[in-house]
Amino acid sequence: MTPIRHVYGLCVALSVAICTGPPPGPARADDDGGGGGDAKLRAGTQVVPRSPGLVVKDGERSSTAPAFPRIFVVEAVKGDRVRLFHWAQKGTASAADVVAMNRAIAYFDGRIKEHPKEAYARLARALARTDRRELDGALADCDEAIRLEPKLARAYSMRARVREHRHELDRAMADHDEAVRLAPDDPTIRAMRGFCLVYQAKYDAGLKDLEESIRLDPKCPDGYRVRGSAWLHRHEPDRAIADLDRALELDPTDSYCYIERARCWSNRHEDAKALADLNEAVRRDPEGGQVLAARGHYFARHSRFDEALRDAETAIRVRPADSDGYLLRASVWMSRNEPDKALADVDRAIKLNPRNPRGLSLRGYVYQVREDHDRAVADYTQALALEVGQGRADMLCHLAESLAARGDFDAAMGEYRDALKLDAREPMVFASRAGTYGRHGDYDKSVADATEALRLDPKCQNALLQRAGSLYMKGRLSKAIADATEAIKLDPLDPDGYMTRAACYYGRLQYARAIADLDHVIKLNPRHPEAFARRAELHFRQGKADRAMADANRALEIDPKDHSTRMARAMLFFGKDQYNEALVDFDELMRQKPDDTQALTYRALCHQRLGDIRKAIADVTEVIRRDPNPAYALSLRGSLYALERDLDRALADFNRALKLNPADATSLLNRAQIYSQRNEPEKERLDLEAAARLGMKDFRVHLSRARNLAGKGEIDKALAQADEAVKLAPDQSACYAYRGYIHLLRDDDEKAMADYNAAIAREGKRPEPQLAHAYASRALLYLKKSQYDKALPDLDAAIARDPKGEDALHYRGRLHEAKREFREALADYDEVVRLKCADPMYAASCERQAWIRSACPDALLRDGKGAVASATEACERTKWQNAQFITTLAAAHAEAGDFDAAIKDVEKARALVKDDEKMEEWCDYLLDLFRQQEPYRLSDQIDS
Repeated sequence: MTPIRHVYGLCVALSVAICTGPPPGPARADDDGGGGGDAKLRAGTQVVPRSPGLVVKDGERSSTAPAFPRIFVVEAVKGDRVRLFHWAQKGTASAADVVAMNRAIAYFDGRIKEHPKEAYARLARALARTDRRELDGALADCDEAIRLEPKLARAYSMRARVREHRHELDRAMADHDEAVRLAPDDPTIRAMRGFCLVYQAKYDAGLKDLEESIRLDPKCPDGYRVRGSAWLHRHEPDRAIADLDRALELDPTDSYCYIERARCWSNRHEDAKALADLNEAVRRDPEGGQVLAARGHYFARHSRFDEALRDAETAIRVRPADSDGYLLRASVWMSRNEPDKALADVDRAIKLNPRNPRGLSLRGYVYQVREDHDRAVADYTQALALEVGQGRADMLCHLAESLAARGDFDAAMGEYRDALKLDAREPMVFASRAGTYGRHGDYDKSVADATEALRLDPKCQNALLQRAGSLYMKGRLSKAIADATEAIKLDPLDPDGYMTRAACYYGRLQYARAIADLDHVIKLNPRHPEAFARRAELHFRQGKADRAMADANRALEIDPKDHSTRMARAMLFFGKDQYNEALVDFDELMRQKPDDTQALTYRALCHQRLGDIRKAIADVTEVIRRDPNPAYALSLRGSLYALERDLDRALADFNRALKLNPADATSLLNRAQIYSQRNEPEKERLDLEAAARLGMKDFRVHLSRARNLAGKGEIDKALAQADEAVKLAPDQSACYAYRGYIHLLRDDDEKAMADYNAAIAREGKRPEPQLAHAYASRALLYLKKSQYDKALPDLDAAIARDPKGEDALHYRGRLHEAKREFREALADYDEVVRLKCADPMYAASCERQAWIRSACPDALLRDGKGAVASATEACERTKWQNAQFITTLAAAHAEAGDFDAAIKDVEKARALVKDDEKMEEWCDYLLDLFRQQEPYRLSDQIDS
C-alpha cells in the first residue's frame, strides 16, 4: 500500500507570512548582501527596514510600512532602488533603507547601543533572532520592547510569534489577546490572531477574527486571501474560492492568490482550472521561485515530469539561492523513482536553508522511501521542531509511518494521536493511519480509519486507496475494486489507483484486466518499477516467460535495488534452466541482503546443477549457520558431500538432520546408503528398520499400509510407505502410480508427475486397466498447467482402459469445457450421468450439464428447463449444502426466465458462504445481474 504522499510548493505557511514575511521559500539571510552601502543586494535576499516608516512605492501609489518590523524579499535590484515583496505590501524602495537579514542582528546591536530606548530596534532584532532560531534572545528583546512601550500592540504580536516558535501556544494566545485589546481596530493584528487560532484547528474562533479583520478594512485584498486560505485549511474549498475571487477582484496582480485558488481547484479535482491559475501566477511573476515551484509540483503530481523539471530548473536559474527550486526538483526525481538525485537536491536545499522544515521533511521522505527509517525519523523530528503551523500534522503522519516501518508501532500511534489533537477533523491523518494499520496487518482498523477520512472528505483519494488496499487484503475484492475505481475517477492521472486496482484484478485471476491497468500506469510513468515487476509476474502466470523476463529486466533497469523483482527474475532464470544467469541475480541478492537464506539456498542449487559441488556446499554451509532450524539444509549438504564421496561429512550432516527431525525418512534412507558405502551393515540395517517403522518393506505390504494411512489422513507416513514400496520393487508400475497419488495429496505436483511418468513408462505392451487412474491423474496435472494438448490423449487412454471410469469422463468433459468445446463436454457429462456413477462425480457431472445448458454462448446447446432439472438433481445429491451447485441452479432458473427463483437461489447460496469471501463476491455479482433481468453468459469473463 502506498504511503501518504508529500505535496510541496502549494502549501503556504500563512502564520509565518502574517508575522514575519512572505510565504516560505525565498533565499535565506545567509546570502551576501546588505543595503545602505554594505554589500550589494541581489534578488532573493531577505531584508528588514532599518527604521520604522519605510516608504514603499507601488506604481503611482506610495505606502508607509508600519512601525513594526517585517521581512521583505528583494525581487529585483535596479540602481539604488530595490523591488520588495511582502504579503501585505510590495513595491520599490531605496536600497539604503533596508538591511539584509544576515547583517540585521549586528546592525540593530549598534542601533540599540546608540538608542537604548528605541522599541523598534528591539523588535527588529527579535525578528532577526527568530529567523535564526535564537528564540531565547528574541523573547528577551520582545520583553524589553514591551517594557519600553507597554501599550505597543504589535510588540505583543511579535512576542506571540516567538512563543509560537517555542511551542508555547497558550502564552502566544495570551499575547495575541493583549494585542487585540490594545488595538482592537488593527486589521493585521486581528488577522495574526485569527491564523494562530486556525493553525491550532480552532476554526470558528480564528475565522471570527479574520472576518473582523475584513470588516475593519473591506477593501484590503489580503484579508480575503488570508480568510480564503483558512477556509481551505478547513476543507471548505467553495468558500475559499469565493474569498480568493474577491481578493483577485481587488488586486488581480497577486500571484500568490492564484496559487491558493489553484489549491482549491485541485482539492475539487478541477485540474484544468488549477493549471489555468498556476499559469496565470507564472505569467504575472515569471521569475517568482514560489510560483514556478507551485506549478512544477502540479506537473509532477500529474506525471508531466519534463514540464515539472523545466519549472524547477527555471526556478533554480533565476533564484539560485532559493531552496524552493531544489525542493521541487527533488520531488520530481522522487516521482521518477530516482531517489539518489532527489537526495542530492534536497541536501542542497537544506544547505541553503537549514531551518526550512519542508526541506527536512522532504529529505525524511526520501529516506523513508529508501527504507532508511532511522534517518527518516531524525529528519522528521527536526522538521517538527521547526514547524509551528498546520504542516505539523503532515509531518507527524510521516514520522508515524517511519516509526511503524522500523517496528515502533506504539510510538507511531502516539504521533497520530498528537496529529489528531491538532485537528480532529483532518482526513489526511485518518488516511495515513489507515495505511499504517494496513501495513501492520490490522485491516479492520485500517478500513475504519479510511472510512472516517471519507466521511470528513468524500473526495479524499488517498483514503479510497488505503481502504481499497485493506479490503484487498481482507479478500473483499469487489469493494476494493470499487474504491480503486472511484480513486481513479477523482484523479485519472495518478498511477496509484491503477496499481491498486491491478492488484485486485490479479486477486480475482483476471490477468488481462490487471495487465491493462499496469499498462496504463506505465503509460503515465514509464519509470514505475513496481508496475513492470507486477506485470512480469502476471506474464509469468500466463506462461509468457519472455514477456515476464523483459518486464523484470526493465524494472531492474529503473530500480536495481528492488529485491523482490530481482528474486522473481532469478527464479525465472532458474525455472528456464539458465543457471549462470540465475547465479548473477542470486549473487546480487546476497549482496543486497546477506541474510536472505532463500536466495542462498537457490544459489547452492544453481551451483549443484552446474556441477560446482564445492560452491554449493559453501552456500548451504552458510544457510546452516544462519537458519535456526536447518534440518533441510543439513540433509541437502549431506547429499552434496555424498556426491563428493566425503562420507564422513555426509554422515555427520545426516546425523544432525535426524537429530532435528527424527521422522525424516529421506535422511534415514540417505544415511543407510552412507552406511552401505562405509560397509557398516549393522548400522545400515538399523536405519532401514527405522525407515520400515515409518513405513517400508515388501512393496505390497507397504502399498497397503500407504492406502490405510492415507485414508486416515496421515499423508507423510503414507508417503514413507510408498517410498519403501518403490525401493523394494522399482519395476512395479503400481508402486509409482500410488506414490504419485500420495504426492497429489501433498500438493507436490512435480513429484506426482514424475511418478506417473515412471508408472506409465513401465506399462507393458498391452494396455493395463490398473493404470487408468495414472493416466487420468497425469491428465489432471497437465490441465493444471493448461497443457490441454497433452491432457486429452491421457484422458482418452484412461477411458480406453476403463470405459466406465467416471473420473476420466468427467475431467475430459472439464477439458473440453475449458477449450470451449461445449458439445463434446456435454457428451462426456451425459455419459457419467447415464452410467449413474457414484457421487461425487455423478452430482458434479449433473451440475456441469446444467451450467453449460444455462450459460453456454451457443444458443443451440442451452436448455433452461433441462438445466433446472440437472441442477436440482445435483443440489439434492449434495443435500442443498453446495453453494456453487445452488448458484448453477440460479443460472438455470435465469436461463428459463424465472429471475425471482434465480434471486432466491443466489440468496440461499450466499447464506451458506459466510466465511468464503470469493463465493460471496460471486453471489453478489449474480444478484446484480439477475436483478437486471439478465441471464449469465460465459462470455462475461467471470470465473465460475
